[in-house]
Amino acid sequence: MKGEEQIIDLLMQTLQKLDVVQEKIGVVERKQDVMQQKQDVMQSDIVEIKDRLGNVETVQQAHQKVLRTLLTGQKRHQDSLENMLVLLDSITRMQRDHGRRLDRLEAPNAPDMAA
Repeated sequence: MKGEEQIIDLLMQTLQKLDVVQEKIGVVERKQDVMQQKQDVMQSDIVEIKDRLGNVETVQQAHQKVLRTLLTGQKRHQDSLENMLVLLDSITRMQRDHGRRLDRLEAPNAPDMAA
């Protein structure tokens, strides 16, 4: 009888230890579930961030295209202004030369001011 009681006690202790181990396994599984949920949220956040970065990249490319267009327009405008300045210099020179000729025609014996 005593041997049977010891076997029963050992079985009871084993079952209690098994219950404790199963409780610990349950705790670990719950922690794993929580970690998996956090990982899923993080994965979702990563996908959202990648989408936003894609949008930012698209907007940035559009802005660069606009800036290139503005730069091209500015260059054309600058070239046009430079051409106008060249024309104005030419017109100014022609007016000055024409004024000197008129002065010489009006006063042929006066010394030339340009010389």
